[in-house]
Amino acid sequence: MAVGYFMLLSGPPEFIQSYKSFKDYLDGKIRGKPGWVDVWKAPPGMQARCEFKTKDDAEEAFACCRERAKTHIFEDDSESMFFKFLECNCPSNGICNEGFDKQTLIPKKHFLSKPQWFPPQQATGYQPPPETMTPRENYQTTTAHDAAGLPVNIGVEGATKMEYCSVFIGNIPYGITVQELRDWILEKAGIEAVSCEIKKGKGKKPKVHALVRYASSRDAGIVIGIIDKKTIKISGRDLNERVLNARVAKEGADVGKLSPPNAYGSG
Repeated sequence: MAVGYFMLLSGPPEFIQSYKSFKDYLDGKIRGKPGWVDVWKAPPGMQARCEFKTKDDAEEAFACCRERAKTHIFEDDSESMFFKFLECNCPSNGICNEGFDKQTLIPKKHFLSKPQWFPPQQATGYQPPPETMTPRENYQTTTAHDAAGLPVNIGVEGATKMEYCSVFIGNIPYGITVQELRDWILEKAGIEAVSCEIKKGKGKKPKVHALVRYASSRDAGIVIGIIDKKTIKISGRDLNERVLNARVAKEGADVGKLSPPNAYGSG
């Protein structure tokens, strides 16, 4: 049975800048190594998800982040259909602002991978820098709840959709990790991805492709123009030289239907 842990944060962009800078920050604060890190924009600030192998690492990360961002930690048992809520820094007694109490089991199929968790109006120790503060009403959002009782943002015509643009990258070298691919694209194109997923086919010589999501079609177009027909090379890695083929694939998905990345399962 594999048990992992992950942390969800919402805070100012000065603290959560990019997945790499945030991962480097955690790397110097905890005894272990942070796993998958994902960062995305959620006006007026930024949000992040980070996974850990041990509960000690998750608790150490929580301790060093709770003063600067709204922070929640969860337990993920790979053999369970549920995530378990463990702790947060919401200013209430035992029940967080999202409606969870400690040890709450949350069905994975209903879990929001990028829930719109906004900074609390009053959270112990959490004070965004004056230059980044906005009126409190800007933090409010209209919400509904799904069948599992989880909050889902809604707009005029129902569930809010998260708009993004994906880049399909084919002919990926076998054995490359998500982190290596993200770092390579960031180095070449200078544009931070919202998320990245590598998928492998079946058989003796499985085909490998990636789906990399960006915040806009403009960002996706720039990335495609730079990496299409290019050969990926990573220092210190013996990869079969393959010419990448990249194309755009626009997507839109209800936030309540997205699944969180598997802990350590994508590279």
